[in-house]
Amino acid sequence: MPDPLRIEALGHRLEVEVQALPVEQVAALRAQWSRCAPDGADTAPATNVPLSDIEDPVRRDYALSSAVTFAAIRQAAGTGVMLHACGVATDTGEVAVLVAPSGTGKTTAAARLCAREFGYVTDETVLIQPDLTVLPYPKPLSVVLEADDPHHKQQHGPDELQLRTPPHSLRAGALLLLDRIDRGGRDEDAPHPATVPTLEPVGLIDAMMTLIPQTSSLTALDQPLTALAQLIVDLGGVQTLYYREIDQTSDLIEQVLNDRGSTPPRFTSVPGSSDPVDTGHTLTDDEELSLQRAPFDDAVVCDDEVLLLAGSVPLRLSGLGATIWLAAEQPMSTPELLDVCRTAHGEHPQAPDLVRSAVDDLVTVGALSPVGR
Repeated sequence: MPDPLRIEALGHRLEVEVQALPVEQVAALRAQWSRCAPDGADTAPATNVPLSDIEDPVRRDYALSSAVTFAAIRQAAGTGVMLHACGVATDTGEVAVLVAPSGTGKTTAAARLCAREFGYVTDETVLIQPDLTVLPYPKPLSVVLEADDPHHKQQHGPDELQLRTPPHSLRAGALLLLDRIDRGGRDEDAPHPATVPTLEPVGLIDAMMTLIPQTSSLTALDQPLTALAQLIVDLGGVQTLYYREIDQTSDLIEQVLNDRGSTPPRFTSVPGSSDPVDTGHTLTDDEELSLQRAPFDDAVVCDDEVLLLAGSVPLRLSGLGATIWLAAEQPMSTPELLDVCRTAHGEHPQAPDLVRSAVDDLVTVGALSPVGR
């Protein structure tokens, strides 16, 4: 009876029972996952990952890859920021984290960049701990076989593809958003033709709004928005990498990893509050009400904007909305909020209506709660 397939993923031990498979298929799986094999002397307990009963070995192997990734993410939840990204490492262990949605180039980037210049960290999920340590996940690369069936993917181990091995100790060095411009002509809204690879800085709140959908288990972190913002600051900000051929980006990626002279963005953290408020009232024209921040989990303030998290949904506030929300840490009446807005933004002939409309909007989206006075 063959031993289980033992895998180390994102710092956790997983185990797959493979005794039902033919010997040659077991050997193929072990080859695919060779770089995720734990130290032979390690006896730490492992989480079992069931093997799919799909008969097609190609589809079964891809299903296993997905199941291992999901299991590893569950085990690692709350230990760091996890991003849907490929990770490529220099010979000194500096990792460029290349973030992109599924099906938009992460695997291709890993395969091309790690064939010669960089060490292969992962093509799927990068886990960055608070001290910027990166936990490797050198899983098999999932390569689409048919363009019209994006979930039909064949697994190729990094050893099979002869990808370079990174150093043992890894540390995040840069956060880049991948944006591939199609060869047949660029989107008219794209800021660069990208005939050569181009970098463009991304503001903190814009970067967070782009990154949040590409995270896993972000809300398992204490102060999740603060953790993500601090990561961005620690890495000197986020840049978008526009390119046509990923092979042409190596020098630019090296440059970003070596350049620590950029000025990181600044932000203020607003810890969440779960204090109950009376939401049994609705705003009326003839009733005196105060308004206060509704319960929320975390918020960050940057450049007069607020990014707020309540549950799993981020809410971006700017202008009057941000001013009102920041002022409403304690209950305030609409006239009091009007005075705050006039002080912050100056006089306006329609100020009362504008502030009232902004208050109504904040109540509607659940950022403010009316309380009786």
